[in-house]
Amino acid sequence: MRAIACVGLLLCPIAAWGDDAVTTAKGRQGDRPVEFAGGRATYYEGLVVALLGNCHAESGPSAATKERWANALKGDHLRIQFARPRKFAVTGEPGEVEADEIVVPISAAQSPDYIHVRSGNTYRAFAKYEHRMCSFIQESLKSLPGR
Repeated sequence: MRAIACVGLLLCPIAAWGDDAVTTAKGRQGDRPVEFAGGRATYYEGLVVALLGNCHAESGPSAATKERWANALKGDHLRIQFARPRKFAVTGEPGEVEADEIVVPISAAQSPDYIHVRSGNTYRAFAKYEHRMCSFIQESLKSLPGR
């Protein structure tokens, strides 16, 4: 019985390595879609997560709607889609948010009103972030090829 348990434990990492689900980082800037790969995907994922973590307030139900989510995807934005739902701490209340996806409606020239988070069929919106964090993302967007 121990041998079976040991073999099972040894095979667990192999099963995890076989999982090819990855987090994606993409969006729209101007009239063109952008998709990030490799280190640049990790970079933009980190920036978006840091901006969410910096939010001091969750907005009410009028801001956290499927319609606002859809509108954010139509304009300039960054979108992070996680392979599995992830939990993040935020500066304000509530202190934690679970996310399948995060959408930040941002461009090199326009700051977001809200940071949108989707978890299943639940939509949430966060605000009151530090402006310099947003400015840093905007400066990074200015360096994208084709801008």
